[in-house]
Amino acid sequence: MPRGCSCTKTTPSLKKQIAQCDWTSASHTLSLPNARHHVEHTEHQSNALHVACYHPQNIPLPLLRSLLASSPKAPLKRDGRGNAPLHYAVLRCGDEIVREVVIAAGGGGAAAVEI
Repeated sequence: MPRGCSCTKTTPSLKKQIAQCDWTSASHTLSLPNARHHVEHTEHQSNALHVACYHPQNIPLPLLRSLLASSPKAPLKRDGRGNAPLHYAVLRCGDEIVREVVIAAGGGGAAAVEI
């Protein structure tokens, strides 16, 4: 774990902050120099982007963009069930979030993607 990591028992992980809709804490975590670690940190084979796309409360777009910018590989990672964050976004989130994840996953022609 990187120095200064907040993934400890006393501080909730980024995944937990997102699951609890604690957008202020999640935003702070993403502003840390080691934000990429917090996005990619896996528990149960899923990362923070999986949680953001699965959670029934849609994450604010600026926070989602920070999450995606912190770890360009996160949209392509599959969890223990074989699902990428995009799978959860399509099932549970609005069109704007799906578009952001598609673009981050390399779908540069996202304007042509019908959702």
